[in-house]
Amino acid sequence: EISTSEIVLKGERLVQSTFRDITERKRQEAALRESEERYRALFEGGNDAIFLHEIGEDGQAGQFLQVNDVACQCLGYNRDELLQLSTRDLRSREMPEVVAQLQAQRSALFEVDLKTKDGRTIPVEINTRLFELGGRPVALSIARDITERRRAAAEQERHLAAINDLYCCLLERD
Repeated sequence: EISTSEIVLKGERLVQSTFRDITERKRQEAALRESEERYRALFEGGNDAIFLHEIGEDGQAGQFLQVNDVACQCLGYNRDELLQLSTRDLRSREMPEVVAQLQAQRSALFEVDLKTKDGRTIPVEINTRLFELGGRPVALSIARDITERRRAAAEQERHLAAINDLYCCLLERD
């Protein structure tokens, strides 16, 4: 890096140049760019909805700070719309037990139904972890759509009920 300035010395106009080795700064800038690219690839590259959101003084999740494309697609919002919302706007119910667990353990795994822009609900399993970012508490939440899991569980329950009914009928015959 070269800095130049004009100086007058004994009535003569001169150019003073200062040279500074910026090799370390350039290395740090490149490392930061690479770190940001890795973060972006992880954040945007997953199959699940990812939300980074504020945590209020009451321990409740606040406004979204960042969301990935999957979150937008899953819930039917564009990124700007979703960033104007908070988890309270999307949850189907309050969850004080999750807030208590997050405060005690700094992480939680739970299921909840999220409301989409068009009013539907989607069952999701959410894995949330609290940490500090820039000196303030935030949460990273990863939400996985469990619609298929719930459908399969209901199907299995129907089959078990049918088997149980058949078994009871066979016992009554004897």
